[in-house]
Order: sequence, then C-alpha cells, then structure tokens
Amino acid sequence: MSSLVRKVFGKHLLLTNTLVSGGLMGLGDFVQQNIEWMTSSTKSTRHKYDWKRTGRMAAVGLLGGPLVHGWYKFLDGRLQGISRSTVFKKVVADQLVASPALLLGFFFGIGTMEGKSVKSCSEEVREKFVFIYLIDCLFWPPLQVINFRFVPQHFRVLYVSSAVLVWDVFLSYVKHKNYDNEPNKMTSL
Repeated sequence: MSSLVRKVFGKHLLLTNTLVSGGLMGLGDFVQQNIEWMTSSTKSTRHKYDWKRTGRMAAVGLLGGPLVHGWYKFLDGRLQGISRSTVFKKVVADQLVASPALLLGFFFGIGTMEGKSVKSCSEEVREKFVFIYLIDCLFWPPLQVINFRFVPQHFRVLYVSSAVLVWDVFLSYVKHKNYDNEPNKMTSL
C-alpha cells in the first residue's frame, strides 16, 4: 500500500470513516432531492436545493461514522475470523443491535436538528421505523456477508459506505416524504 493509503486507512482510519460516512449521507440526500425534482409534476426550470436538509443528513452521517467504526472493531474483537458461523453471528448481531440503534439515531438526530420535540420524533419513528427496518433486513444482510467474509477490516466502513449511498437515498426519501395528505401513509410507497 502507498504511504497515503496507509495513513488514510491505517493511522487515520477513524477520521476517514467519519468523513466518508458524513459525505455520503449528504450526497445521498442531494441525489434524492434531484430525484424528487425530476419526478415532480410541478417541475420548475430551476430547482432550489434544501441545503439545510442536506447538512442535517451529513451531520447525522458524521455522527454515525465513528459509531459504525467502533461497532466493527467491537464485532471483530468479540467474533474473530471469517468462518460461515462467525460471519452469520456478525450479520445477526448487526441486524439486531446496530441497525435498530442507527435507525433510531437517524430519526432522533435529524428530528432534533429540525427542531422537533422528542414526542414528534417518537411519532415519526412509530410511523416509519418498521417499514424501514424490514427493508433494512432485506438490503443489508447479503452486503454484510460479503463485508464480514471478504473485506479487510480497515476497508469495511468504506465498503459499506458505497452501499450506504444507495441506502441513504432511500432513507432520505422515506424521511422527507410528506404522508400527511395520503390516507394509507407507508403503504403508498
């Protein structure tokens, strides 16, 4: 490995993981805003981005990066190796512990930055969490099998972050979709 790669994915891995996570969360929202504009029936010639919204998404990503970094270190310390059994245990732990915690952090983090009360954030979680978690359980396990079985530890957050871009577009869509005028709310997705 070159000296720059060694520094970025060695000595400065936590910083790298934090910045990549924040940057991709913001980029995911930026992409989602473009999709919203392109599919809008009231499309104007000039699209106005909600940079505060993108900033909130990036901020949650910056907070999540160190958590995911620490989670992977914890998992690798407790469950060593890449056998099928170990990988299975890591994927199950990831789905049962990390995914719900990160999703709750996402909703409460962004809600707090939007000025919402804990009660309002809790209502949004009740409305959207189960749907998002079910999709999470379909999306992440196959990717995490590859991650835990084949990806070297120091590249794990980078690998996951590439999939996170797609995931963050989805999260941004569900988070920011207005369901107030739709009778079946989450079933209208």
